Amino acid sequence: MSSKENSSAQQRKNAAAGVQKGEHVIHRASLHWVLYTVPGLIMLGGITLLVLAISIENPDFNWFLRVVSYLIFGFGAVRGLIEYIKIRSTVLIITNKRIYIKEGVITYNSMTISLKHIETVEVSQSLIGRLLNFGKINITASGGAGTEKPIEYVANPTGFRECIQEGLKKEQ
Repeated sequence: MSSKENSSAQQRKNAAAGVQKGEHVIHRASLHWVLYTVPGLIMLGGITLLVLAISIENPDFNWFLRVVSYLIFGFGAVRGLIEYIKIRSTVLIITNKRIYIKEGVITYNSMTISLKHIETVEVSQSLIGRLLNFGKINITASGGAGTEKPIEYVANPTGFRECIQEGLKKEQ
């Protein structure tokens, strides 16, 4: 792919993400892969139950355990698909002028916060979040604007905050 094609693909991606003319993207954040752990554990439980069902010699109970294991595995797979869609549909962009946040597919919420109105960027991380580098971000802006609910499971939340602070320095 040539650099011109790559540039136009990036422009289409930015336009779809709400980046306006005269803005350039400073940082793009995403949700962390840790969202896949619960669906993965559910699917692992289904597989474990299937292995147990295969080892039982009673055909009536064996059939019941197999059906239950398939249902558990299927539930985990559906949860994994939901988390995949959530991760792919969440947009967290910092431009040289604003922060753009969009969540959801069928029904979605989007928010734009001007960098000059940002008062605080709060990052919360649990011990596991610090070890795996994910956390919760809460942005407060003047005039009551800001995130109503924190954005959870953001990958590299301290890097996100540092990029906002870098953008604020360039604003001034």
